[in-house]
Amino acid sequence: MIKKTLGVITFLLITACEQPASESTTVPQVTLTESERLNQWFDEKYEERILMSPMTLTSLGRKERYDEFDDFSEAAEDKQLAWQAQTVAELKNSFNYNALTEDAKISYDIWVYQYEATKALIPFRHNKYVFTQMMGNHTSLPNFLINFHKVEDSTDMYAYIKRIVGLSTAIEQLLERAKLHASEGVRPPYFAYEGVIEQASNLLIGQPFDTSKVDSPILKDALNKIKGLLENNKISAEQAETLETDVITALKTQFQPVYENLITWFEEDMSYVSKEATGAGALPNGEAFYNAMLLSSTTTDLKADEIHKIGLSEVDRILGLMEEIKHTVEFEGSLQEFFSYIKSDVNNQQFYYPNTDEGRQGYLDDSTAYL
Repeated sequence: MIKKTLGVITFLLITACEQPASESTTVPQVTLTESERLNQWFDEKYEERILMSPMTLTSLGRKERYDEFDDFSEAAEDKQLAWQAQTVAELKNSFNYNALTEDAKISYDIWVYQYEATKALIPFRHNKYVFTQMMGNHTSLPNFLINFHKVEDSTDMYAYIKRIVGLSTAIEQLLERAKLHASEGVRPPYFAYEGVIEQASNLLIGQPFDTSKVDSPILKDALNKIKGLLENNKISAEQAETLETDVITALKTQFQPVYENLITWFEEDMSYVSKEATGAGALPNGEAFYNAMLLSSTTTDLKADEIHKIGLSEVDRILGLMEEIKHTVEFEGSLQEFFSYIKSDVNNQQFYYPNTDEGRQGYLDDSTAYL
């Protein structure tokens, strides 16, 4: 694409030079359709959006803002929402919806819906669990640093070290939010507390946090990346030593205190949580929050009890179909016994393909024929 573009530019320059001085050249104007204009606008807004998120940039393989983590404060959420609101207003004022193709209309509608869905959940953001054993940034942020931050030169490694500091700031922000939610009576289940404490504690096992002979997960990753630079002659031995020292300093002065604070608070706050788990609906404003999450997740206005009834109805319907199959194959016994029979009848190969190349090919052939 670059070579082709340069060729066109060169041709135009040569042609322009050959024109008599009195002549002027007119560049034809390209008229875009409304949908083409919209797609250009989406490209621009997409670029604006990802530039707001250093982590998104990194996940896309880009190195802008490579030494930063995202801002996890409520103020950052408000700023993001204000940007979305501004883009929706711009979208509605700049484009004729009726002139768009059907695909472009879908893109338009999704952009508006994403803003409205985000806005609808803002009143319930204190109902959300900040840290849990399954969806906690206390583990996902270190994993991001280890798995997504590629180090190809010394600059990348210095950015890595800055990100240890940024990670620590992010955990501080999130811990403050967890404390705020807890002050309003919103706490995750007891088992989530246990999981978070265990996971956070595991990140502080090993060097430089204790005197054991193993390295902690982040230090191990950092040392491997510094070693890679040294082996590829990207840095000197002296630079490697300096980088190692800087990593250890950042881990001990930034990372360790923040995670110790996180663990301490969770250990102390556990006393306010019942060991018997309750759902989100039992929390303050829980029913409204649950219904708002249903709307966000399902795009319907069905309430929890209505969806539950649909689920029960579907279970009955599917079990009925299974009963029909049981009778069709003339199995004598209950449906549960039929399930057990199917699972245990591996050797007869009546319900299973043999664990061979022929069996695998048979599965592919039958699947293709079915499709």
